Amino acid sequence: MAVSLVRRWIVLQGMASLLASTAAWAQAELSEAALSGVWRGYVEDVGFRINGELIFRRNGTYQRMHQLGQLMTWASGPYRIAENWIHFEVEDYEPKRYLGVDQAPPPSETWMVDYFDGRQIEGRIGNSAQFSYRKAD
Repeated sequence: MAVSLVRRWIVLQGMASLLASTAAWAQAELSEAALSGVWRGYVEDVGFRINGELIFRRNGTYQRMHQLGQLMTWASGPYRIAENWIHFEVEDYEPKRYLGVDQAPPPSETWMVDYFDGRQIEGRIGNSAQFSYRKAD
């Protein structure tokens, strides 16, 4: 009986692994060429939806604008791709001063991409935020 349970567990693990690899295979491959262009969408975190525009360039740099109410932000720098992750480093940003208060640069950020088909990209940032962007051009 114990051997039968072990065999079932091994079969189930194999099936789960196959399904996971099939789902990953079905998506388009993340690359500078595939991402290149203008993307519009949002980041949602703790009940706030922040609309934005993101420009990926083939040379591995990005420019990102966000708006929440009257506040508009801008950041740029290099990005790197690793399988289903996109990591953004911030080299420049605005505003550096807002309502009379100096602003620290935004932190670097890593997106965990759950879905990408070349026109739509969706996923998670950390444990609480989600993003969804659609290619505009």
